[in-house]
Amino acid sequence: MKPTMWPFKGYYFFFFAAMAFVAPFFTLYYEGLGLTGQQIGVLAALPSVITFVSAPVFGAVVDVTQRQKLVLGLSITGVIAGVLWIWFSKTFLGLIPAIVFYAFFFAPALPLVDRSVLDVLGTEKDQYGKVRLWGAVGWGVLAPLSGFLVDWGGLQWAFYGSAVLFLGLLIVSQMTPIQRVDIQQKFWSGVRNLLSSWQVILFFGVMLVGGLGLSSVHHYLFLYLDHLGASPKMMGFALTIATISELGVMFFSDRILKRWQARGFILIGLLFTVLRLAAYAMVTTPELALVVQLLHGPTFAALWLAGVAYVAEIAPPSLGNTAQGIYTGVVMGLGSALGAYSGGVLFRAVGFSQMFMGMALVVLLSVIVFWVGGKQHVRS
Repeated sequence: MKPTMWPFKGYYFFFFAAMAFVAPFFTLYYEGLGLTGQQIGVLAALPSVITFVSAPVFGAVVDVTQRQKLVLGLSITGVIAGVLWIWFSKTFLGLIPAIVFYAFFFAPALPLVDRSVLDVLGTEKDQYGKVRLWGAVGWGVLAPLSGFLVDWGGLQWAFYGSAVLFLGLLIVSQMTPIQRVDIQQKFWSGVRNLLSSWQVILFFGVMLVGGLGLSSVHHYLFLYLDHLGASPKMMGFALTIATISELGVMFFSDRILKRWQARGFILIGLLFTVLRLAAYAMVTTPELALVVQLLHGPTFAALWLAGVAYVAEIAPPSLGNTAQGIYTGVVMGLGSALGAYSGGVLFRAVGFSQMFMGMALVVLLSVIVFWVGGKQHVRS
């Protein structure tokens, strides 16, 4: 591995460590304020709606200006302020502008670095997973600590701890090496060419559904565990199990990509997502739910690594940040928003089991569409 990868490893470590501290506790915080299921659904979906717009916009700004470190620094500074603003907002109407602010600056923090990692790796792009796995390490190390602190001192420790870790991320972000890219075509012409491809449209559509399915887990897992009687410590342990499952997928992702290519890797991730959602629908104890967490690696990690690799294949170099931003906007933005809102409505209306099973069927349909659509494209 190239020595220049260490700043990126540190970046992923701090980014996901900071997220492990606060992200799983957002819905618990909202419920603790006495908000309704529909209000929780709106607040859970709002960051994703903003991400859908913000991530591609920030990516385009960087592609045009080539000022990545400046944009990244502004992004992380805004995230720190947003995390604290959310904690000090105690009403539904007060939370809306705080969450919009937080999500707007949070959106570009990952795709901009993903693109830089691929640039620095050059011909060794299949090694991306071995750099990205340091994010899983950060999540796994800090998730139990966040659960312990929340159990000991209350939810405020999730927000304060996250702000401190994001400050560490800000420092590391200015150490990452950046490679400039020569712009060989007009920006908007390149975007039109990219988005007019059937291959690209099919990919983003399927990943939208994958993001929807994963979002129902991301946003409602802790509420589900709480419903099953799990303690905050057990919730933190659930994140550790998920992280351990990620490490294997990320470490061997280069071999998987060589064997199955990015498209095959996507299909594998989608099929495991169906299995994971169906398993959540059938478990009845928090201990069994923890076992299902072992499928986090073959679902989230697989889809994210495969998606980043696929975007690198289909996007021209001059649109790398924009394309990664669109990918983030589709999966973690629009897909996550649809999953968060529909999940909030469904679990109140029909229960957690039916919600997860319904999501499993929707993702299964996307697997069929991606398989059939891809075969037809190859024949044509």
